[in-house]
Amino acid sequence: MYEQEQNNKLNTVTEANVYVYCSGEVGINGALGQCHSLNRTKPFVSDKVVAKGKTHAWYLGSLDQFKTITIVYETKSTKPKNNTHPLTQFYYIQLKTVYKNMHGELVTRVTTVKKEWSGQTNAIIQGFDEEAAAVYLARQCVNKMLYEEQKHIRQWIDQVLVKWAQLYANYAKN
Repeated sequence: MYEQEQNNKLNTVTEANVYVYCSGEVGINGALGQCHSLNRTKPFVSDKVVAKGKTHAWYLGSLDQFKTITIVYETKSTKPKNNTHPLTQFYYIQLKTVYKNMHGELVTRVTTVKKEWSGQTNAIIQGFDEEAAAVYLARQCVNKMLYEEQKHIRQWIDQVLVKWAQLYANYAKN
């Protein structure tokens, strides 16, 4: 399951934490997957909670090339600052991962993404990733089945699928 380096040590890391930082226009709703909330709040943490929310930091334990989590974001405002055109405005999201490698050394990795706001529906639709959306929906369903009442899950899934299809799909009657 785990790859080994040349000296027969496992190619995995331990004591991993992920910290997410973002500009004020973006809110963090939570994380889905194998992680535990560290209950650390910042102004960009949203009041709307998805799975393990109300934080910008999560404990992941061990990491390898197969471990993934889903971070859920929301836009806090659709109005551009300083009356500028929305296409000239940017937001950023930064992921900071801190872990111990197999030699016991503390390693920090930081990834920052700068993205341009787009108020154009066509640009949003062209950038829509169906596979990522399916993974997100599957993770959210699993989370709901584990932590919420199960009798309305099927109805919730149907509503979400119809809503996404209306927003992003090309549909023609007959």
